[in-house]
Amino acid sequence: MVPLVRKFARNVAFPMVHFLRLDSLMSAFSSNNVLQITYHGVTSIDYTWFSPRAISASIFEKQLAYFKKNFDIVSVQEALDWKRRKFNPKRKTIAISFDDGYTNNCTVMRPLVEAYQIPVTVFVCGAPFTPSGPRYLWPELVQTMEHFHPDVSFEVRGVVFNKLRAMSNGQSFSNWLKTLLPEDRFEVLNELNDQFGLENHLKSLPSEIWEIMQVEQLKSLSTSPLIDIGVHGHWHSNLGNLSLATALDDLRISKSTLERILGRNMNLLAYPDGCYTRDLIDSAEQLGFTHQLAVTYRHAEDFTDPRIVSRHGIASTTTLESTLFFIHRAFARNNPW
Repeated sequence: MVPLVRKFARNVAFPMVHFLRLDSLMSAFSSNNVLQITYHGVTSIDYTWFSPRAISASIFEKQLAYFKKNFDIVSVQEALDWKRRKFNPKRKTIAISFDDGYTNNCTVMRPLVEAYQIPVTVFVCGAPFTPSGPRYLWPELVQTMEHFHPDVSFEVRGVVFNKLRAMSNGQSFSNWLKTLLPEDRFEVLNELNDQFGLENHLKSLPSEIWEIMQVEQLKSLSTSPLIDIGVHGHWHSNLGNLSLATALDDLRISKSTLERILGRNMNLLAYPDGCYTRDLIDSAEQLGFTHQLAVTYRHAEDFTDPRIVSRHGIASTTTLESTLFFIHRAFARNNPW
């Protein structure tokens, strides 16, 4: 029943709503005029059969054309400065960010945002830019497991998983990994890599889906006047699940790594998976992260905290009309600054 409803919404309801401009009416009656939106990768063709984090270039360009026509567009830094000043512009405005630092941000995304003259901020992890850093982030191995071995049973750390769900409580394998310390997560994934050949599976796929930028690509990306670079942790850990000391070590290492490469102060931080604590906001600010991004606010105090802003994630597996509907709805649901 659910797939039929979703199909009807995407193919009939959302296109009709968009044609009648009812979607824009939702945001028109909202007093909130600023929305942060976020992507991950942009690939030359549709690879959503493997990764939900990659949007195709053709769909992305259609979205950019709509944004350029219907919204003002500012940098993430400027939008965060507005929150500090409690400034709410007169026209609907968006700020665009990308998480993780895929190579396709250089090869596919950059030419498009430069063609449309749209500012974006790319949040990258520090570890891939160290001498022995990985060319992919750990969630890609989980995605590989889900794609190539969705029905297997295995046991790690005393937890039995069947079809990538814990037999004891139904928790997904991915969410379980997010509770682990980085070193423990690497150990588990290395064990599964030896058992299932996950890295070989991943590398059998087109690299533009999963590969993270290298140092020279990051440096080149940062030279664009339209593109800012921010910090996304070091190992893409759920920092709010770690001890405060461990989370700060992760942020400190990532910040220093990227500052050394780019030769500039890094004050923008996007929490991986939107996971943080109130104490971490305070401590991250002391490290120099004056501008911080969540996904969904996790605490009541966040709504009025000038240091942090929520973001609306853009789905890669749906239609243009559906995406625009949910963007306008996000304007309507967010509180004004």
